[in-house]
Amino acid sequence: MALPLAGQAAMQILPLLPSASGFHSSGSGGSGAAAEAFFHHVDHLSPSLQAVKELKRPLGHMIGAERSVVAVEENKCLLPPNYTRCVAWGYADHSIRLVPHDSDKALVCETPFHQEILTCVCPTGRTVVTGGANTVVTVWDLGKKQFTIRQHLYGHTEAVTGLAASAGYHILVSGSRDRTAIVWDLSRLTFIRQLTGHNAPLAATDINELTGDIATCSGTWLHLWSINGDPLVSVNTLVVFMCSTTTGVAGHYSSEIVHLPNCKLLSGEKVNWLT
Repeated sequence: MALPLAGQAAMQILPLLPSASGFHSSGSGGSGAAAEAFFHHVDHLSPSLQAVKELKRPLGHMIGAERSVVAVEENKCLLPPNYTRCVAWGYADHSIRLVPHDSDKALVCETPFHQEILTCVCPTGRTVVTGGANTVVTVWDLGKKQFTIRQHLYGHTEAVTGLAASAGYHILVSGSRDRTAIVWDLSRLTFIRQLTGHNAPLAATDINELTGDIATCSGTWLHLWSINGDPLVSVNTLVVFMCSTTTGVAGHYSSEIVHLPNCKLLSGEKVNWLT
């Protein structure tokens, strides 16, 4: 499970562990309730007494494995499949570097242009995608000694601020300050469609690896789209929800928690269900 958390101020990662109130992990055997996902029992989760990882700077990217958590600071993206290395950016010389996940020693360094890199995603161990202030999405081939530009993707009119990729669905999604997201064919590196209707610059994008659904974050709004670009739901995360049935949890910079669906608003504002 990949969870990019760019810009989050917390430098300690606290795992959520089951309490004594009856929530059991799927590792205890059996099926049914014992195999249910954690978000069906959020009220039974509690933080551990100690952090499993401490970082020097705010958290940037985290991978949760079965028995461990790999996490790196902001402006770093872990490289699959082993996640022992990561791609780093945000340097004064605007370079992109390959570094070990636990140090800043550059294994590979490339300074291709004078535009600032703002975001990065690594679909595979040999493919790196960056987006930056020059509005261009750049796809790189990562070799043993260098980064090589495979192709530039043009379509945004302002800085690219969010990237997400799915190797399973062969799609790449880029979000921009121009208030749009673009879905690209990850294999052919061609334009598929544009997602419009955001009321603010995009801060983040993500893809559900099971369904192919696409999530975009724009201001305080969280939007969900089908893989075909159909809008599914739009939620203002500043609104407090009370849900009878929890099938999903979404976090936001406002520190609020959104449970989907079957939600009742504590205020009078409506949720835009766009099905």
